[in-house]
Amino acid sequence: MPAPLAHLVCSLLLGQVPPALGPAPGPNELETTADLLRIDAKTRHTLLHGHATLRTGGLLLRADDITYDPETRTAEALGQVALADGLLGGVAEQLKLDVDHKVATLKGARMF
Repeated sequence: MPAPLAHLVCSLLLGQVPPALGPAPGPNELETTADLLRIDAKTRHTLLHGHATLRTGGLLLRADDITYDPETRTAEALGQVALADGLLGGVAEQLKLDVDHKVATLKGARMF
């Protein structure tokens, strides 16, 4: 599924109007957006708060809050979580994601 379609699916799953997106980042690149972005200098974790998104390749993760660890390339998301990748999409209360292997563990999830 092209990234714009994945973004549309996530937005619709959350009942939101999707904002415009540029071209999707490549499989080894990562793009993040949020109302508030902080980087913990000690752990190097990126903390995204409010309308948080994480995109890579065809994968799109949206949530109220996302914490990304660049060393392990893993993300944890809380609150109104939506994930779309290819023909797979779902919503959840919380999620843990291995970005490189595209393996997710979801709590309180519905998959589509």
